[in-house]
Amino acid sequence: MKVLCFSRYQRYLYPKGVGNLDDFAGFLNKCGSKFVQLVFLSEENCVHPYYIMEDAERVYINVDQVSQISEEEVFVLPSVEYDRRLCECVGCLCTNCANYEDDQIGENFKGHRDKLCLDGTCYAYTPV
Repeated sequence: MKVLCFSRYQRYLYPKGVGNLDDFAGFLNKCGSKFVQLVFLSEENCVHPYYIMEDAERVYINVDQVSQISEEEVFVLPSVEYDRRLCECVGCLCTNCANYEDDQIGENFKGHRDKLCLDGTCYAYTPV
């Protein structure tokens, strides 16, 4: 899905009825307010370009303070789907990592969310 990217690192869902940068510019011109409500995609619990829908939050943005707006393709998944895919990646990649600790009861499973991307890339991976 295409999303707005402000200042290269902050990603937001387009408002309803808006699907690209040109439409967003028109939306801002019609809005008449410098504050716009958008849905922020948090990277606190996931790795770009995959996001968890339940972690998204509604915020107000002062568009006068934004210096750069671009568009990116990302994947926004329900937490159940995100965790299912993450589990597959953990099974394929993490067991061959020096940082891996076997977790039979799944207590630290979510600890992989901010390091392991669903495409199989891990920022903490150290081969055994």
